[in-house]
Amino acid sequence: MKELQNQINVAAANRPVLAIIGGAGPDAAIDLQIKLSFMMKSKLDINFDQEHYRVIIDNNSTLFNRDEALLLNGPSPLSSYIDSAKKLEKMGGNILMISCNAAHTYFNDIRKSTTMKIINMIEETASFFYENYVNIKKVGLLSTSATLNEALYHKAFYKYKIEVVPPKVTQQENIMQAIYGIKAGFIDDKQPLEDYEKSKLYNIYKYISNIRSIEDVKHPKTLLLDAIKDFEKQGIEAIILGCTEIPLALSNKDYYGACALIDPTAILASAAIDYAIDIETKRKPNNIQP
Repeated sequence: MKELQNQINVAAANRPVLAIIGGAGPDAAIDLQIKLSFMMKSKLDINFDQEHYRVIIDNNSTLFNRDEALLLNGPSPLSSYIDSAKKLEKMGGNILMISCNAAHTYFNDIRKSTTMKIINMIEETASFFYENYVNIKKVGLLSTSATLNEALYHKAFYKYKIEVVPPKVTQQENIMQAIYGIKAGFIDDKQPLEDYEKSKLYNIYKYISNIRSIEDVKHPKTLLLDAIKDFEKQGIEAIILGCTEIPLALSNKDYYGACALIDPTAILASAAIDYAIDIETKRKPNNIQP
């Protein structure tokens, strides 16, 4: 055991540190860390805890609301993102991820604030989709209205001549309800909803939609599946889960329809480990170039 620990200590000196700006929402950052751990076990053939890459997170839930900032000219969260990036770099971070799709609106400004390698989840998703779904030229999008309005996925996929299809206006309102319901912890789709659960969801939904009655309240997962069914009727074959809250409540394990569900959080985790492996390989003494 002592010999193994010595080997691990030597290896640790060459290992990059993964950093996550979280808080939008907090559970999405945790989901990213879980997926990072899974990818490490898969790509690094891990046997012991000490063989994982170190992960540091600033799960700052006090960030200003991205939808209010980008759609309603509310206060910008950019300074908080930059502050998080600087803190994470000071703590030893080498590879930076942002566990929020809408936050990628500020990607270039955040990148300028740090020397860390920062991975663009949107770009990685577009590249992954192009390489793995070569026969699909249209993809549906489930996201916040801010991500949709900023055309983050539209721009990234356009480079590969893939069309991003937005939801219908009424469905987008439902998707926003679902996202905020998930943020409040409504993940498991137990039915029927208790009266107090309906009341809580109604108060949340009123904040971001024009819902008229508590009787119109649906569980977040039901709302998402309804939106997916609408895409299916349009002949869409793949859908981006373009808000990091959505995979908390919905994945291919929960859905048995015709569409492929694309999870950018998992794609980001996979890309981060690939970058980490590359950095570690270049840092090893026998790989140093003269």
